[in-house]
Amino acid sequence: MERFVVTICTLLALACGAPEPTEPAEESPAASEVAPAEPVAQEHQEERAMEPGLIRTQSTRSFDETVAALQEAITSRGLNLFATVPHSAAAAQNDLELRPTTLFIFGKPQVGTPLMRAAPTLAIDLPQKALVYEEGGEVWIVHNSPYFLGARHGLPSDHPALDRITGVLGAIAADAAGTSE
Repeated sequence: MERFVVTICTLLALACGAPEPTEPAEESPAASEVAPAEPVAQEHQEERAMEPGLIRTQSTRSFDETVAALQEAITSRGLNLFATVPHSAAAAQNDLELRPTTLFIFGKPQVGTPLMRAAPTLAIDLPQKALVYEEGGEVWIVHNSPYFLGARHGLPSDHPALDRITGVLGAIAADAAGTSE
């Protein structure tokens, strides 16, 4: 629980502009240097009418394998992993039951900052988030649709970053789910 609290405090400090309290990370490529994502098999991703703005990818892996693979998929692309929130572990520590559920908060300031300049309210939805949960024996990865968030905050639908972010998030989810082509 202490690590969870420290992680949340660190995240809040970062959101307020405090410098990151960890060792300097390796230099990551600028947003313009991030290669476009490979096409993602559409049969593994869906946006449900009951969950507008959420893109779900079914994993072929166990929950723990998906969590580990998602962390690797995020960090291997040079993105900052700001926090991992193990909701089910926190619930268990408080004698509460929750299906296996872990949230990842990640991003790249070189990409998010210009978007927040263009649409300041977008900061409430950034950094990016990806949720891994298990339900009925199936493991799912869920993330927000960049187009949904863009529309919510008034970005034009043809904003050039939306395609790139959509591709990267789709590739991250597919890699973690074991469904990359």
